Amino acid sequence: MIIDAHVHLGGAPARQGSPQEILQQLDEIGAGAAVTMPGPGLRPDNAGLRPLLEAGGGRFHGCAWVNPALGHEAAAELESCGQWGWKFVKLQPEMHNFSMLDQATEEVAEVAGALGMTVIVHTGGSVKAQPWAVGEIASRHRGTRFILDHMGGPEAEDVRVAILMAERHPNIWLGTSKSIDRHKYRQAVDVIGAERLVFGSDAPNVSMASEIVRVQHAGFSEAELELILGRNALHLLQA
Repeated sequence: MIIDAHVHLGGAPARQGSPQEILQQLDEIGAGAAVTMPGPGLRPDNAGLRPLLEAGGGRFHGCAWVNPALGHEAAAELESCGQWGWKFVKLQPEMHNFSMLDQATEEVAEVAGALGMTVIVHTGGSVKAQPWAVGEIASRHRGTRFILDHMGGPEAEDVRVAILMAERHPNIWLGTSKSIDRHKYRQAVDVIGAERLVFGSDAPNVSMASEIVRVQHAGFSEAELELILGRNALHLLQA
């Protein structure tokens, strides 16, 4: 079982994120499903994602994308998406220029917890997107699950902090997407266990095939790979 837990569906044609293109990538890596979110924008088009999900034949699972920089609007938008049965929400503090410590972000975390949704947080590339800040909000919202995506970003010190945050807070998972050094996957699993590392690609910005091969060659056992590549995401979808 393989589930890609970080895919963007739709957006400009140049992104190559149409349902057909995403399904083709899933087939190429032998994946059965994907957690799919809208393309980027100031107000990501969650409503526009709904008809695209239907084109996946049950293989696409909805992930909201909200912007806390818009204030209370973000939590209200998330409540609507939760009513559609979606189980994930993405936050991008670098792109949308908000802090994980803002009151509006706290509101999103609270709503996500109440709805049983997992919060995928972009980390790396900005002081706004530091892994320690995810740890801080996770400590105040212990009933909410978080995925620290990109495992803190490209800097080795940020990766160390991301793993530390996951070690300290059992409601934090780590996401593999766009993490170039495969050795840090093994490092993370040695600390927090294979049950809290989740495969994602960030397709179509990058190819699923190039992302999954790093995980597959990181020295994991078959049992560990089964968890990382699919069963952990399935657990979050069913939580």
